Amino acid sequence: MDQVARTEGGWPEHMDENAYAAAILRCADNILPMHMGERLINKIFGKSLQSHTAGLLAILYCRAQLGEGEAATLSILQQQMGRSRTLASFIGLLKLAGYVRVVEASGSRREKRLEPTELMLNGLKTWLSHHLACAKLAGLPLPEPDLHQRLNADPVYGLRFIAETHDMVRLTREALAGEGAWPWFDRFDCGDRLALILLKSHYGAPEQAPWQSFAARQAAAQLGISHSHVRNVINKAEAAGWLVQRRDQGELQLTPAFLTGVRDWYLMFWGWLCEAAQRAHERGAGSA
Repeated sequence: MDQVARTEGGWPEHMDENAYAAAILRCADNILPMHMGERLINKIFGKSLQSHTAGLLAILYCRAQLGEGEAATLSILQQQMGRSRTLASFIGLLKLAGYVRVVEASGSRREKRLEPTELMLNGLKTWLSHHLACAKLAGLPLPEPDLHQRLNADPVYGLRFIAETHDMVRLTREALAGEGAWPWFDRFDCGDRLALILLKSHYGAPEQAPWQSFAARQAAAQLGISHSHVRNVINKAEAAGWLVQRRDQGELQLTPAFLTGVRDWYLMFWGWLCEAAQRAHERGAGSA
């Protein structure tokens, strides 16, 4: 069928569990610091809709820089993402925070082009490079070694790579609308970050320690969200079967359903990232 089914059925079959454990631990170790203590970032990019909108804006800009179409406008983003009022407010917040600049569009006084600033592009490339390093550590196929370093060091390659992540963003949005452990957590503000905190604790613990301590107040302070929100997510996660708590001891244990669901999600997501890397590699070979 499509890329989702092929990737979902292909990557996990050949996966070494130790390699995956190392990759997901590296993911948590590198992605979480991008959010810890960053109240503004967590406010702006608290849910996936905002992140995907910013990603699409960057993709359209990079394609335009490569001579493929025009940069994003608010109307284009609204057509592709929906929720016009929500997006208009979000773009305004991005402008205030210095992530987006407004440029006059040729031939139109009313329509303004939206372009990512270096702040946004550098942050996006850093985020992508961390996930590329995780994909490599997991043993997934990449067209050349050390792409995670090249992404930040080679500006032209960075443009090509971001331009080729359009399918990855689309497939991710479609998958997050479905069921499973990761889509479930993603529906909450900073839910993906809370899930990574849980994964970091689980995969970083000794094998003989199935129960891990969880400090809800510490997690809330690190992410700049309320303690009650964190407790609400954790309690609902227990009711959904993703974890079990020992409240009197401040400990919890992740269930096999959660661990398997997240494993399948990340192998699928990293697979889409590898396919974007392959397309960027072929694009570079074709222009050589």
